[in-house]
Amino acid sequence: MKRFILNTLLVVSTLNLFSQQAAEGHENHFKNPDAVETDQYKIEFEDVMAENNFAKLKVKITNKTKQYLLVDLSKVVFRFDHGEYSPKGKTLIIEPIKSKSKVLEVKGEGGFHVEKFSIAFEYIATLPLTGEPIPINNFRLPPNSKEFMTGPVSCAMGKLKKESRITSTTFSCKYLGDKYMVVNPLSITAVIESGKSFPNVAKTGGGLSSMMGPGVMQKGDKKKVPVEFRISTKIIDMQFATFYVVWNETFSESEPTVIEGASADFEIDPGKTAAQNK
Repeated sequence: MKRFILNTLLVVSTLNLFSQQAAEGHENHFKNPDAVETDQYKIEFEDVMAENNFAKLKVKITNKTKQYLLVDLSKVVFRFDHGEYSPKGKTLIIEPIKSKSKVLEVKGEGGFHVEKFSIAFEYIATLPLTGEPIPINNFRLPPNSKEFMTGPVSCAMGKLKKESRITSTTFSCKYLGDKYMVVNPLSITAVIESGKSFPNVAKTGGGLSSMMGPGVMQKGDKKKVPVEFRISTKIIDMQFATFYVVWNETFSESEPTVIEGASADFEIDPGKTAAQNK
């Protein structure tokens, strides 16, 4: 009887070993679960696989709101019988009514060659397109200094082109705060001595993610903010005139609103696994 119990334990241990630790390079492939969908977002999964020392998958996250959608990748949790792991990465920022794809991967010293595991997105939030404006002093052109710092915003002016009908430059700005900063270069205007203002007409490119479009910055992020003004010489000759860049509400800080997270379970696909290991 004692010998029978020992043999049984040996068989069980061997089966567990093969499910956890396989031949080098052997891949387990998993069925794609149904998408997780709410009123605010949709998460789709594909290319789910695992080897001895890692597991990874691809997600496509669609923002269904008219705000930014934030997904903190450091708070995505892969759950296995032997422990929990999170991928490396910052917060994924998805623009309104758009999608982003990302490969998520976790690594360790074995134990990932399993037949099932789960994933949880523990931090998903929305962020308004505009927040509390950060007041910035007008910037003189030509400048007394090429750099300025106001509150959580630090900017440095690049090469200045100052001609009779056109003035242009690009500011490199860094966010030093602890919230999220929304930057909208289209808010910038130029004001001449008469008090008349002119819009920033730097090329907008396409979409919110372009250089000119609004963008979200986290602490330590940098963003180029281009400015270009075109004024008739009948009004002023910009090559010789002094005027000011007025920031208006170019920089604003926003607070996120945390919403319901998401989770999914993965089970091995024997057919796909066999095909991928031929």
